[in-house]
Amino acid sequence: MIILISLRKDDLQSIPWILLSLSLLINAVADEAYVNDYVKGHLRNLLFWNIFYVADFIIMTGALFWYYKFHVSPERRKMKVTD
Repeated sequence: MIILISLRKDDLQSIPWILLSLSLLINAVADEAYVNDYVKGHLRNLLFWNIFYVADFIIMTGALFWYYKFHVSPERRKMKVTD
């Protein structure tokens, strides 16, 4: 929360952090609900919670794409790693 509050005025910095925090929250909710349904034997509901995992990875991908697009300099993108 401290990181999100301190970066709220800087859009380029705050958007990846907000997306990553949202991704973590969705993952935590999906984990808890998936385990509860699995333990209780409600196997029909597991597909529903798998959709949350997919949403989690899509949001995480968006955050990493945003970070790459706005925080990796064009000079570093052009550099190639050679042995």
